[in-house]
Amino acid sequence: MMDTEWLDMLAINHPHGSFIFVFEGVLMYFPEDQVKAVIINLSRYFPNSEIHFDVVSKWMSRQSHRHDTVKYVKAKFRWGMDNATDAERRVSNIKHQETFYYMDYEKQRWGIKWRIISMIPAFRNASFILHYDVVGEWQKVRIR
Repeated sequence: MMDTEWLDMLAINHPHGSFIFVFEGVLMYFPEDQVKAVIINLSRYFPNSEIHFDVVSKWMSRQSHRHDTVKYVKAKFRWGMDNATDAERRVSNIKHQETFYYMDYEKQRWGIKWRIISMIPAFRNASFILHYDVVGEWQKVRIR
């Protein structure tokens, strides 16, 4: 995923292709600079594509030792994001389209305890899916 060789091959084999890239359950395990590099590379190679990925909030990224499955392994969340527009500020040619909060869907599966907890914004907003469109050509941007 971090290596760009697969991007080169895809771009060579499909020079005018538009793609949908989906990262599920993976980006939160990498540091922010590597996540940023993945998104920048996709946006540089594949204009007019879509990028979808799930995210944990910055608060949740510090709680991996309490996560219902992660706490049983030696994995650790290393990156989180609170605002969908953060990525737009760091990558010049992506545009946020939608945010889907996990706690808003399949509420019957969560049980009464989690439905009540989901009324607290910090918990409701702890895990979500983001959808970005890649628009135009990538340009280097400076972050202060």
